[in-house]
Amino acid sequence: MKTRFKHYKNTISSRTLISVFIILFLILSASAVIDYLSRRKTVIDNMTHYTQLLANTIRKSTANSIYSYNLMEHYIESRLISNLKLLNNLETTRTLDNEYLKRFAAEAFIFHINVYNQMGEREYSSHSDRQCANIQKLIEPILRSQESKLILGIQSLKNQDVKIHPIAISRKKGGAIVGSIKARKLSSIQRYVGIEKYLNSIASDSSIIYIAVQDSSGITSGTKNLDSISGFASDKLIRDVYRDNQFHWRITKINNIKIFEALLPLYVADRFYGIIRIGLDYSPVANMQKIAIRQVLIRLFVLLIISFILFSYSISIQNIQMLKNEKEKITNEVYSLQHDLRQKEKMSAVGELAAGIAHEIRNPLGAISMTVQRLSREFRPEKDTDEWKHLLNIIHKEIDHIGNSIKNLLQFSKPTPLQRSQHRIDEIIMKIISLYKSKAEEAGIKLKQNGLVATEAFIDPVKIEDCLVNLLENALAATPAGGSIEFGLKQQQQTIVITLKDTGIGIPEENLSKIFNLYYTTKPNGTGLGLAHAQQIISEHGGIIHVHSRENEGTTFTITLPGK
Repeated sequence: MKTRFKHYKNTISSRTLISVFIILFLILSASAVIDYLSRRKTVIDNMTHYTQLLANTIRKSTANSIYSYNLMEHYIESRLISNLKLLNNLETTRTLDNEYLKRFAAEAFIFHINVYNQMGEREYSSHSDRQCANIQKLIEPILRSQESKLILGIQSLKNQDVKIHPIAISRKKGGAIVGSIKARKLSSIQRYVGIEKYLNSIASDSSIIYIAVQDSSGITSGTKNLDSISGFASDKLIRDVYRDNQFHWRITKINNIKIFEALLPLYVADRFYGIIRIGLDYSPVANMQKIAIRQVLIRLFVLLIISFILFSYSISIQNIQMLKNEKEKITNEVYSLQHDLRQKEKMSAVGELAAGIAHEIRNPLGAISMTVQRLSREFRPEKDTDEWKHLLNIIHKEIDHIGNSIKNLLQFSKPTPLQRSQHRIDEIIMKIISLYKSKAEEAGIKLKQNGLVATEAFIDPVKIEDCLVNLLENALAATPAGGSIEFGLKQQQQTIVITLKDTGIGIPEENLSKIFNLYYTTKPNGTGLGLAHAQQIISEHGGIIHVHSRENEGTTFTITLPGK
């Protein structure tokens, strides 16, 4: 006993040592993670707040810039239209020619003027080499009298790499007058009233890596130090920002530099102009990580010192706990033995009661049975013969019921010793299926087996058959017409598993713990001995029986027996 206790003590000491270090490591890890997350959250929150304020400022500045540019663009377009209308009116009083158009264009600061007839053919031009590509198709709505004015947007000159902004109006003599300004002029206005200068002034802050406004075509405005960034097609987060119309942030890399990037959609007058992207220096977070690692090392040193102090105390606690566990184990064993003893005493009392009942009831019951038989043979009433026969039948059935109850009670209270032999369980199951198949078919129930294999075991075949018959009778009573009952048998390592599965009404969850109790039954004419007897038989064989059931889904009984 002392050697065994010493072994337990040494084992527990080693385990305690490991447990102490694991606990300390977990405490350290949790503390470090919490501290790191807290610090990181603070830094990220500050960066998020800063970038949100900055993005909103940029958004307002961009909106003002766009409004200014649109106003300037509208002014230039209106001025060009006014000049083209003036030229259209002049044509009614004088004849136009190329030289006049050239002078008019120079005085009005118009890049080029072309006059087209109703067929879309050019009649006059300020510059013969300046004509918008695909112009006939562009002015077709005017030639067909569908439109009187067209702003044609940014176009290219025919056979030249020059971008222009042409406008066409309807010609009074039929056809169209087209005038244009260079797109570069609009670009210079955009640069003058644009936000790139403003963005570059903001980006002078050392914490800002870059600022950009980006749409699906690419970067529309950005700081000078920005070469390229991911686009809509390759970057899911950009698409998410556009879809959600909300502020997002992430930790990413640009040119192998780790940054904190904030993204915000840019809308002006409910029109989408792109995504504002702000990249901040990630070094504050990196510095915070270094501080967190340093604090972790300090805490590790402190915790290691504490661990040595707690080491001996922890061993003592573990040993005390071991003694408590041993005491609890012994107490449980004592309670288990007491329970078994009470169960045996109960069975003994039931046996004595059953023997007394058999002695006191069987003889009078036999006399009653013989008297009833004589009444049925020798005495016939003069009237109410059918009722007389019915009453005699009831008496016969009740006598048989009492006799069977006494027989079952005797079998349970004083079980006969096991008559073990090497026997095939699959043959027992097939025998039961053969005996009950017709009864199941009459009830509209399908009785079957699933993959029975030849399985031998050292058992009492009669008692195992009684056990399985008890379970099958319950299954037949619980399964409605159209249902099924299935036997299963398999061998797993050193055990044999028998299953009986039905598709019956199931057992309520609150009753599952009671079904093996002696005298417990939910049947009107039940004795409460069937399942208790089945469990007794399996226990005698050194096995266990388990039930799984759900209401309206069915029940499965699983019997596990020793394989040898």
